[in-house]
Amino acid sequence: MKTNNNLGVWMDHSDANLIDINSKNGYISITSKFTSETKEDALNRSESLIYA
Repeated sequence: MKTNNNLGVWMDHSDANLIDINSKNGYISITSKFTSETKEDALNRSESLIYA
């Protein structure tokens, strides 16, 4: 059975676009909701676990 590659992916720092070669609809876009506040919260949480 032969596998066909029909998906293209374009990404930058906050978006990923999935492009189906055979689709008439264009592409699907996924946008990250990760902010600098979220990053700071995650870093603070991990540091408290290390030093607890």
